[in-house]
Amino acid sequence: MTDLGIYLYAVGRDLDDADLPPGVEGQQPRIARADGLDVVVSDVPMADFDEAGLRSHLEDLSWLERVARAHNGVLETLSERATVVPAGLATVFHDESGLRDRIDDWREQTEETLLLLDGRVELGVKVYRQDQGSSEQPEPTETGSSPGGSGAAYLRRRRDERERRTALVDDERQLVDGLRNLLCDKAVRERTHDLQDPRLTGRPEQMLLNASYLVPNEAQRELEDRSAEYAAAHPGLLVEVTGPWAPYSFAALGSPE
Repeated sequence: MTDLGIYLYAVGRDLDDADLPPGVEGQQPRIARADGLDVVVSDVPMADFDEAGLRSHLEDLSWLERVARAHNGVLETLSERATVVPAGLATVFHDESGLRDRIDDWREQTEETLLLLDGRVELGVKVYRQDQGSSEQPEPTETGSSPGGSGAAYLRRRRDERERRTALVDDERQLVDGLRNLLCDKAVRERTHDLQDPRLTGRPEQMLLNASYLVPNEAQRELEDRSAEYAAAHPGLLVEVTGPWAPYSFAALGSPE
């Protein structure tokens, strides 16, 4: 007989498990009640989700992707219906007792977070440097080294190029900060993330901002419009707005046991 664990997706109030998509390992999510909180869970094979199991799966990208897609699918459906606090990926408990004890530990945090998230959505904003063609000049060939000759001119050009690049970075930082200030005026919270390499984004442009914003439902369209208007006014920037998403950036309970 397979030893089963309990996989946690989210916690909320007055949740409905009707027509939820299949969860992790194809199991159907259900709702467990915990003293006024609704806890969305499903069964999973403990051998895959205990410490040793997770360690063995860390390099199996196809397995990780399947788990993440199923986890996010359940959360997206729940988030369309109600306010929920999402659990971190692969938060699993050995039994109902362990689950309920942990929910009790998280109760104060959960209730505060539900108030924060109620009536709000998470939007992602990524800013890239617009590729307007390289303006760099080919480096000259050094043909001499005398103080007044081509060697000195080469060094001056190198210095000028460094100064130009520094000025460009400063200008881009000011433009990005201007957009952030504009968005923070409508958002409840902002969270910045590490910039992503083009190999991860699939885009050739250099990323300048990777951020999430917690926004009132009624302000979502305005934030999207502000982003588009800002990008149109500053041709050097590409601005990408995504979402709404489950609010991972502002609330995620738990970690693998």
